[in-house]
Amino acid sequence: MRLMATTFIVLLLAALSATLYGEIAIKITNPEDASTIVPCTDLTITAEVTATGGEVIQYVYLYNHGRTLRRLRAAPWEYEWKTIKKGVYELTAMAETADGTQVWSDAVRFKVGSVSNGELLYSGGFDCGVLTPWTGQLNEGAVAIFSVYDDGYFDDPYYLYVEIENGGTDTWHIQLNQQCPTDSGHVYTISFLADSENPKSIVVGMQESQDPWASQLWQT
Repeated sequence: MRLMATTFIVLLLAALSATLYGEIAIKITNPEDASTIVPCTDLTITAEVTATGGEVIQYVYLYNHGRTLRRLRAAPWEYEWKTIKKGVYELTAMAETADGTQVWSDAVRFKVGSVSNGELLYSGGFDCGVLTPWTGQLNEGAVAIFSVYDDGYFDDPYYLYVEIENGGTDTWHIQLNQQCPTDSGHVYTISFLADSENPKSIVVGMQESQDPWASQLWQT
């Protein structure tokens, strides 16, 4: 009976030690959940990390819709997102200690501009006068220059001009692409307006960014 009591005391002390020491917490303090941000401004994302047991925080990762946005290496755990575009965003943060322990924050959801919650394809245009998050990609020796203009050629404030010097031998040799989140059970509409001095073939497609790389293409 005495042995059982001693064992119980030891276990109780161990449980108290786990509660009192080694607690790590992380939360996103800016932007606030359910807030609305002005489009095309700079947004400072701030994460707050507490480690009551003196743990060494090696990295803080920021994610947008589950995709890595930035890895931070030192406090203050902040990242300045330049000219953030209109859309719906979901941020999470993860703190990683020197021994590999990972702790996640709650998600923070916010809007940029006047949008609805269903607008997951949140950066379809060039409304901030920048190409990002679109990227221009050249393959198999193709040569082209991607530039964003605002001279009123189209009705939109900004548009993309692609100057092609060598189009390559296939339609996919010059690409304009971006990664974006989608949700099952939703219907998405893809539209674009293009003009060219000479006839050009354009292929519009969606492809998974991981195995099995399933794709759907439309050519015009």
